[in-house]
Amino acid sequence: MSALLVRIIVGCISRLPPPGRARIASLIGILVYSLGIRRKVTLENLAAAFPEKSVRERRQIARLAYINMAHAVLDGLTFDGLQTGVANPLNDVENWDGFQKYLDRGAGVLIATAHFGSWELMAKVMAHQGVPLHAVVRPLKGALNAKLSENRVTSGMHLIFPGGAIRQSLKALRKGHIVAMLIDQSLPHPSALWVPFFGRSASMTPAFAMVALKSKAPVFIAVALREGSKVRLQIEGPVNFEPAESFSDNVQRLSEQVTARLEKLIRLHPEQWLWLHRRWKISAAQQSSNVDPKGKPEVN
Repeated sequence: MSALLVRIIVGCISRLPPPGRARIASLIGILVYSLGIRRKVTLENLAAAFPEKSVRERRQIARLAYINMAHAVLDGLTFDGLQTGVANPLNDVENWDGFQKYLDRGAGVLIATAHFGSWELMAKVMAHQGVPLHAVVRPLKGALNAKLSENRVTSGMHLIFPGGAIRQSLKALRKGHIVAMLIDQSLPHPSALWVPFFGRSASMTPAFAMVALKSKAPVFIAVALREGSKVRLQIEGPVNFEPAESFSDNVQRLSEQVTARLEKLIRLHPEQWLWLHRRWKISAAQQSSNVDPKGKPEVN
């Protein structure tokens, strides 16, 4: 899809009122699910995560997860309400006072989040509230992703890419800014950590815990739960952490702790997580023999 076509389509959808956008997102989600795109992966993930649920229940969660994904993408591509005042999608914020306390001190704050609810809208809400937010993101190809990145920057976010991510995150935290990292993606690389996630071992980047330990910044969990046409920004923390003797053990423990807290939130609202992602696509035994060089983390 060309950049011009993307801009035309996004421009047309952006002019629609929120209910119109919501209907389009729902139709897109249902269409993608019906076409079977990653449906097998999604249902396999749900079967492993919720063996106690019936096939019918898991299929319903899957359909809603596709719809939520479509909503999240459109949020990132078309959302302009906070800038124009046309439509404020924020329903409520939980624990903002506890979060604000650290911001008032001029201290940097580190946020662990996931592809959950409206992850794009969460970042934009924070940026609009004057919070200097730096988000660690993977660079993606294509005109659609280029538009998404452009909107992120326009909303006030500062993007940090994997090359030098730890170094740039530490720099932002020292300035008293907020750094947010999505920690729910598989990392097929020898440097990956292995953490329990829905009863299975899943790989993840060590970058989040390394930044937290090196910066000593308070760690929070934040997600934007979708509630109809609005979202509720839920913030938990700071995370209490009992350090071990070695740095590597601390990285492992903190990574497991924040992952467990995100899993708890996902279990409460499974239809809002990105089950389409191949979160368990590689096992620890396969790690050394099946490495994707593009997954190499930058830990400088």
